[in-house]
Amino acid sequence: MKNLSLVSFLMMLLVFAGCAQKNPEVVDDVNTTDEAADETADSSTEETVTNTIEDANKIYFEYDSYSVTDEMKEKLKAAVLLINKAPGIILEGNADERGSDEYNQALALKRAKSVQDALIAEGAEASKIDAPISLGELNPVCEEQTEDCYAKNRRVEIKIK
Repeated sequence: MKNLSLVSFLMMLLVFAGCAQKNPEVVDDVNTTDEAADETADSSTEETVTNTIEDANKIYFEYDSYSVTDEMKEKLKAAVLLINKAPGIILEGNADERGSDEYNQALALKRAKSVQDALIAEGAEASKIDAPISLGELNPVCEEQTEDCYAKNRRVEIKIK
């Protein structure tokens, strides 16, 4: 049941992410079938879909911030419908490795709490959301010392119970 809820949650977010306005595709009458180009396009599309599914349950934050950005609020709006159908969720706050352990624990908890508040403001049932937890810098998804990597670690993960 948990897997079905998680898959449903991820698919709903994928659907909402796919609704973004796209540039129209220009079709030529010239028939150019280049297998290498097709494989590259298929690979690129597959990578985009994979990244979207993996990030569907993650809310990202700016450096040293616990404010939910407008872009992330859009992700949360899409998540509310699924959260209300789920048995419950857990919000896990995370931080990058910069800063002291104590500071990162507090910041990650503030991030999880701000996501909880934003979800409730968008209509999520408060009773379905467990008390937010902080993992601080203990659960990195990336360990390189680059800004891109740090950005991936500044997140709250929404997990279905």
